[in-house]
Amino acid sequence: MDDGCGSGAGGGTGGGGIGPTAVLIAVLDALIQAVRYSSYTSKKDDDKAVYYGMDLYGGTENIITEPMTFDQAVAWAIRTAARGKYTERESWGLYTQNEDDAMAMAFYLGKSAQFTHDKKEKGHYAHFHTAFRQIYGIPAKNFHMWYGEKGV
Repeated sequence: MDDGCGSGAGGGTGGGGIGPTAVLIAVLDALIQAVRYSSYTSKKDDDKAVYYGMDLYGGTENIITEPMTFDQAVAWAIRTAARGKYTERESWGLYTQNEDDAMAMAFYLGKSAQFTHDKKEKGHYAHFHTAFRQIYGIPAKNFHMWYGEKGV
């Protein structure tokens, strides 16, 4: 089996280079990510203010910003994560009405299609978490990308 390091039986170069199987997998993965990225972020160009900064204190969601465009919301989320304003016990993030907008944002902020999706439960919004619970590599454990209506 080729381990991608050129040392396996999968057609590696034998010289410590990357084997052809690993290169093919990397190219295919990059293409898949590009397709996902373009479909998830196609709404980015709409430039509509559909995102709101939100936090959760004492079981109450609080809208804490004016409506923001995609780019404004990205900047706000990065700044907020970098400042470390919220502890690991405090939930914060962005809210939008539309699931596709929420998915696009989670994908974009996490720089990966490997985000998690939590369906709505009674009294809570459905939401996404970014890949590895980070925003552009900045730890953001309790960042949420909430959307829609609360579960009943």
